[in-house]
Amino acid sequence: LVPPDPGHFDDSLRLWSDPEVVRHMGGQVQDVEATWRRLLMRMGHWQALGYGYWSVFERDGGAFVGDLGFADHHRLLQPSVALAPEAGWALVPAMQGRGYALEALQAALAWARRQWPEGDLRAIIAPEHAASAKLAGRVGFRRLETAVYVGKPVEIWRLSLASA
Repeated sequence: LVPPDPGHFDDSLRLWSDPEVVRHMGGQVQDVEATWRRLLMRMGHWQALGYGYWSVFERDGGAFVGDLGFADHHRLLQPSVALAPEAGWALVPAMQGRGYALEALQAALAWARRQWPEGDLRAIIAPEHAASAKLAGRVGFRRLETAVYVGKPVEIWRLSLASA
């Protein structure tokens, strides 16, 4: 896990312009401009809030794996998820199914427990995204309820850092 950096732009563009990656996250591939804004937002989260997303790379060889971390998106969602940082992850399709998401999420959660030992996290997962739901469950997230976000159903998941 490394802090996001402008040098990660090409990797981010490859990730966020892939239809398979965004299929369960609104379905809209991102162009150069949107990906640049996303990368700047990732960097700005760390500056403004002291937490954010990391760029994930393989330890051996340094290949880009994806993005993973925590954010405050101020989503217009009912019920609100603003009570806690929102966890999220996205991996390059070639890196999926190889254990990277679990390893990276476990490392991120260890960091979160040091930052917010009595806190909670939320995750928003599309109901049909079985792989993300499985990952969330493996690390201790529990499904709370279904909500509607941008006209589509989403599941809200919660993880208590104090009990995990």
